[in-house]
Amino acid sequence: MVETETTKEGEVIIDYTQNRIAKKLGCNILVTGNLGSGKSYLGMRFLQKHYKRRFNEDFPVSHICQTFEQAILLSKDFKRKGEGILIEELSVLGSSRESLTKMNRYWNKFMDTIRYKQIVIVANAPFLHFIDKHITNLSQVWIECLGVNFRKKIVICKPLILQPSQYKLYYHKFIDDDGDEIGLSYFKKPSEELCKAYDELKDNSNINLYEELAMRMMLEKKKQLKEIGRKALAPREQEAYNHWLNQVPAKEAYKKMGLINVNTYYTYLQNAKKKVNEGKIRVFSKKTT
Repeated sequence: MVETETTKEGEVIIDYTQNRIAKKLGCNILVTGNLGSGKSYLGMRFLQKHYKRRFNEDFPVSHICQTFEQAILLSKDFKRKGEGILIEELSVLGSSRESLTKMNRYWNKFMDTIRYKQIVIVANAPFLHFIDKHITNLSQVWIECLGVNFRKKIVICKPLILQPSQYKLYYHKFIDDDGDEIGLSYFKKPSEELCKAYDELKDNSNINLYEELAMRMMLEKKKQLKEIGRKALAPREQEAYNHWLNQVPAKEAYKKMGLINVNTYYTYLQNAKKKVNEGKIRVFSKKTT
């Protein structure tokens, strides 16, 4: 068979998805590629074409999910076969390094059962190996984005069928109507309305992500400092130090401690900080040695 470049916009992938739904199966599609290679645009355009063919409707922007929780709760209420969702940043949500986390296990259970509702899931990540293996083994299509042709306003991609086995994933090329292997395909840019709505969602999602990361880092630091303080401080110093870590105002902290004046609180706190700093040096030097 001769490897060819398909002339129809992603039709072979649309047909494959429709056939799986006709067989009462869902379809999980993984989209990978470097930053700026058009992963999100491709996912939205694919779902636009899928919805137009199956339901003669526009793909709803509310089906673009930023978390596993959002995707599961949304899918729970699907009534029609072939409803679709787009999962953003799958390598963050379902990382290969966090395969045993509670949310990954929930998502894996969800993917094990989506055939009952015949859901179409499109999820993107920079690289396939960044994703939890359970997720890749339950996926049927892998689309690698090769880049955006800005002149033609299309995303060039390489579509492959995923076939998991007990030992590894196998990749097979799609076959066109003439029996030739398809090397490349393409998808156009999504509608302006969908792109605009997506950009707004992405901006809000990034803000929430940065806030969550900052909060996690603060909590980790606080946990570490409390642990150092627990080992190094006297009980009253520990109490003053914990009030400070929890951002309790000094005027409240000394009263909660039952002290006569705020100066005594500051004395305990200064002694605590000095001991903690010394403790941090000891702890970190042990780790580095």
